[in-house]
Amino acid sequence: MKINLKFLLSNIILFTVGFTPIYSQSVFSTIGFGEIRYFLNSRSAGMGHLGLAVADDLSYNRLNPAASAEMKDTSFDAGYIFEGIKISQKNNNLSASLSRFNGASLSIKIKDGLVITGGLFPYSEYEFEFFSRIGDDNFSTGLLGNGGLSSATAGIGFRLSEKLSLGFSYNRIFGRLEEQTLIDFDDPDYIDTKDNIDKILHGNCFNFGLTYKINEKLKTGGFFSTGSKLGGRIEFKHVYEKTIESPEINANMPFSVGFGGIYTLNPKTILGADLLIFKGSQYKYNDQNVNFVKDAYRISVGTEITPSTRVFDDYLKKISYRFGFFTNSLYLKDIDNSSIREYFITGGLGLPFNRDRSRIDLSLEVGMRGSSDNDLASEKIIRLTAGFSSSETWFFRGKE
Repeated sequence: MKINLKFLLSNIILFTVGFTPIYSQSVFSTIGFGEIRYFLNSRSAGMGHLGLAVADDLSYNRLNPAASAEMKDTSFDAGYIFEGIKISQKNNNLSASLSRFNGASLSIKIKDGLVITGGLFPYSEYEFEFFSRIGDDNFSTGLLGNGGLSSATAGIGFRLSEKLSLGFSYNRIFGRLEEQTLIDFDDPDYIDTKDNIDKILHGNCFNFGLTYKINEKLKTGGFFSTGSKLGGRIEFKHVYEKTIESPEINANMPFSVGFGGIYTLNPKTILGADLLIFKGSQYKYNDQNVNFVKDAYRISVGTEITPSTRVFDDYLKKISYRFGFFTNSLYLKDIDNSSIREYFITGGLGLPFNRDRSRIDLSLEVGMRGSSDNDLASEKIIRLTAGFSSSETWFFRGKE
């Protein structure tokens, strides 16, 4: 049986729009390969996801590998995220939540100015549930999604001079996107149906980054990600058929680029801003352009205030207080071909312990996405992020 994948994808989008939904995640995660997350680390989340020029002794920068060159010791960090969403569409108001592991990394300092890193992080989220019963129909229909893409990362950061650091990372992207279409009949004389569409994908992506210290107060940073060509297969399974079709598929994920800067107002306070651009208009599925994507960008501004770093000062003075704001234009278009925008305010805390060699980062993001005009879907979102990081000295050679 010959299947037109472009036609199939378009109908899935229309199918979800007409449903009375129960979401386990955002409605916008149903399109393409889900909701792509451009996450730096748990510290940056509290500053509006600012951080392309921020060096951190404890947390790995997922977008700009050059920042790791400033780490003073070997460091491990891991994170967890909770997201609650309230969706409004026409007269429907529904709530959902999702929690998940948010990645982990180990950064090993080889010597001053040279650090290698390995890690595993989420790349995109693909979680949703839709159920519908229209009028007096004697059946209900459902569409369920599960899975996502992950990124296994190996990177290196090295300092070329007191002002310039460079970095490189290789990212292996892989995962499975599972869709299930259900028809549940009221009449027991009819047999319920269930069809599965599973996409199994893998590909490679490379990140290049730099940081440059202009003077004692001003520092800049940036990265370039090559994007990737994902290859794999799509499996079609029908409840009444024993055979499984597995045609090959591919997708060209576009490149992304970002740059930013931080200003050290005083030893206690940093201010900064970032701009991230994703060339979504270059996305292709099976070597064909698609009409539901566009170029996307995110603008972040934020600050971090640490009253004191002195070991014997009161603990409350050593806590880092973070605030920020970001606005994001998603790479997906809404069903009326309009842009999908989101706006967030953020706050966070950095809680040091173990003589400042370990830290717990907590952040809160509150925002909104989409528009309820013209019967479209809008979302109110609250997101909590928790990260743990710790460092210790490896490869230290004592005096002989």
